[in-house]
Amino acid sequence: MRIRLILICGLLACSCVEAVEPPVIELPKSPQALSAMAAHDAAMGKAETDYSAAKAAADRAYLDALNAALVKASAAKDTNEVNAITQLIKTVEPQVADASKGSPTTRPAQLVKRVVFLCDASGTMQSVFPTLRMTVNRSISSLESNQSFNVVFFSGDTITPFAKTGVVAATPESKEDVATWMAKISPKEGTNPFGAIQKAFGCSPDVINVLTDGFDQVESANAITAEFAKLNSRKRVKVNCFLLSSDPTRNKNMVQSLEKIAKDNGGVFEIVKPIESN
Repeated sequence: MRIRLILICGLLACSCVEAVEPPVIELPKSPQALSAMAAHDAAMGKAETDYSAAKAAADRAYLDALNAALVKASAAKDTNEVNAITQLIKTVEPQVADASKGSPTTRPAQLVKRVVFLCDASGTMQSVFPTLRMTVNRSISSLESNQSFNVVFFSGDTITPFAKTGVVAATPESKEDVATWMAKISPKEGTNPFGAIQKAFGCSPDVINVLTDGFDQVESANAITAEFAKLNSRKRVKVNCFLLSSDPTRNKNMVQSLEKIAKDNGGVFEIVKPIESN
């Protein structure tokens, strides 16, 4: 009864209001006024373009942050967090895709289609290698069927890629195959990432995820930073760096180096603590 009374009162209130014709506004015809109107329209158009570009950049940054968080949650074996982040990514991706249809004067945001995992398999990785395998496997398992990936290991001067060239589609079969393949990889020898970095960029990726305990065996960390800068001079590839270490304070220079690589290449830097063995 109360709802019915409210509806009736609403209808009565509406019936008491007389229809009012909107006022007719005469547009000014002087050249000065028309010029002012044109300037106003141009300013409004620029504002809309700037807003669209800013929103696209914000959505792109949000999606990148979610992808980085997914890697971290995978390393922590937090299934609930992985599922929650995956759902958020599925929500944000269409927004980023819509932005790619925007202004041709701005670089369109791109969905992450091709992902390469650049993985350290040097001898110093023994204690953190199980974490690396699990992190990469979980990240790959979260990829959609319209995405592609490759995994490139480096140890000493040896480069070991999952796919010999390019990337492979993230099908259920390829996800199972890469897990089996990674189980056979064991860390050994020293650290020489230069050839593997070139191999990773040769896959034409959208994103490169670097997983390492540090390039401390390399003569010059600056040389590695310079290699990424040379191969990614147009900043078309986003590079995320993940330091696998239970004590990242032992080498502050390495932390700074990986942070710089990530920052200079539009990515993020994260510290991933190794899983504890029972």
